Amino acid sequence: MLSVLQLFQDPFTCPSCILSQLDKGERKVTEERPSSQQPASSLPTTKMSTFLEERLAEKLLTEREERAKQLGVPVENVPPAEHLTIRVVSQTLKQMDTKSPYLTHFKDQGIPAHFPYRSRVILLFQKHEAADVCLMAIYVQEYDEDCPEPNRRRVYLSYLDSVKYFRPDNVTVATGENYALRTYVYHQILIAYLDYVKQRGFTSCFIWACPPFQGDDYILY
Repeated sequence: MLSVLQLFQDPFTCPSCILSQLDKGERKVTEERPSSQQPASSLPTTKMSTFLEERLAEKLLTEREERAKQLGVPVENVPPAEHLTIRVVSQTLKQMDTKSPYLTHFKDQGIPAHFPYRSRVILLFQKHEAADVCLMAIYVQEYDEDCPEPNRRRVYLSYLDSVKYFRPDNVTVATGENYALRTYVYHQILIAYLDYVKQRGFTSCFIWACPPFQGDDYILY
């Protein structure tokens, strides 16, 4: 074990220098995961995460085969999107309190003071060398059949964020729409989630579509 004195005597290398050394071939990318670092796949699975992960794998396989046909090459020669992991990392029962002015105005119409819901956080990871990078995060609020109207069987997609580290990069999908494979993956996860909650009896989904102000971040920096 290193002493405190030895630790502070070690040279410091800034991140920009590390990237420069990697480009010049002076430093190798760490490909072996540290024993203390668990992979994203070790996180507990749920029925939802398994559904989303299997649906995404199925769609990516079909898309890759179609891309190979368009390029006229064997499917093995088409770069795949690999090492993707989807997990529901949080699911908590909460309640939303009706704001007092709203409650006062609609009390004669039977508006409840509280709306119970389940909050979920869904994350997409991709393994890059020795680390799993979080590429996409979704926060949802699910108001099931036990919730009073007008929120009964409603889903609110409150936050959605992603970062541009998806691999392979600069690949256009073969679906007839001109967008990146990264975008296709994110769309398929959303579609799969909507299909999953529809099968569970939810009837509506409202998406919060207000982008953050410059300098602010919703989930990922």
